[in-house]
Amino acid sequence: MMATGQSLKNVNVTLLLLTVIFTSCSKIQITSPSSQYLSPEAQGKLGSGSIRLEQSAGAEGTLDFTGDRLDNPMVMRNNVTPLSAAADIGILEKLDIVFKSNGNAPSTTVLKYQILGDDRLKAKKDNLSLSVAIGYGEEESSELESDLFNGSIDASITQQLLEASIIIGKRTSDDSLLYSSLQAFKQDARFKLNAPTNLNLHQKTFRLNTWVYGLSFGAIRYFTSAYVNLELSAQTTDWNHNDPTTFGFATLAIGTKWD
Repeated sequence: MMATGQSLKNVNVTLLLLTVIFTSCSKIQITSPSSQYLSPEAQGKLGSGSIRLEQSAGAEGTLDFTGDRLDNPMVMRNNVTPLSAAADIGILEKLDIVFKSNGNAPSTTVLKYQILGDDRLKAKKDNLSLSVAIGYGEEESSELESDLFNGSIDASITQQLLEASIIIGKRTSDDSLLYSSLQAFKQDARFKLNAPTNLNLHQKTFRLNTWVYGLSFGAIRYFTSAYVNLELSAQTTDWNHNDPTTFGFATLAIGTKWD
């Protein structure tokens, strides 16, 4: 019986430690996407397109409510690469619609128009291409910050993302494309807090926003019905209560295409 009682005690201690660990790790976070994977070549015709699975890198900010304040700087980090997905669908010869999920940021719908060069179906070695893109996304979510000893804060979050890009590229061979892009987007996040155990934060609302400026360099290798896309990107964020922060990323996407 003593052995059984000791075993139960050990189990209870273990469960308590696991509760502390996992509860303490729950934080309220927002992400500014950096990876773009936008080719400067349009799909070429109505219905042609591609689908890809991506590493979706970006700067992640963790909210800090120390001192029951809403204006503390966020804790920023760049080791975040959630999986996401995207689809490029041809509308006209030079016009595509792109559906992008952005990991922990709002999904966006993007229109991309190719100004210069041949589309993906016609492009050969030495083809120069230039495109512009604009997109928008809005998303509502709920996140929880939990603390075993100080209660929890539940945040209802509404985010909006407006983005614009210019992309230029060159075919180094019939099946290989190098590209670079400049992008800028406006990200807004509105928060409403529910914290019954903390009257200083309960039912408080506030808003955070930033302009984000980014640069990407990518390489695409096409195969018969698939492709691989490597991308290096960097971005600068400037959230309300943070100093401007610049991070760099290296990411990978794999996809399939059809004509």
